Amino acid sequence: SKNLSISGNESFWNELSPGTLLVFSFYTLGVSHANIAKELGITIRASEDRIKPVKRKIKRNYESFDSFRISCISKGKIMSLIDIIREFYCVK
Repeated sequence: SKNLSISGNESFWNELSPGTLLVFSFYTLGVSHANIAKELGITIRASEDRIKPVKRKIKRNYESFDSFRISCISKGKIMSLIDIIREFYCVK
């Protein structure tokens, strides 16, 4: 199960819709909203709006989004984000 906990046991991973999870995965890996929108065939605004609530949650637990990214990398969680994106391209 693709579970990412934000500080402690609070996990938000499973709460995300597939579309939001996909945008979130791209964004966490450093892809811009403009390019996410292009890849997914959505507007830039839609890309930004999808992950706003998630970013708010992360900001409550990390000093910056980059520190969250670093945490994902150091804990190996980044691999599940890559898997989500690769799955999308396989299905696509």
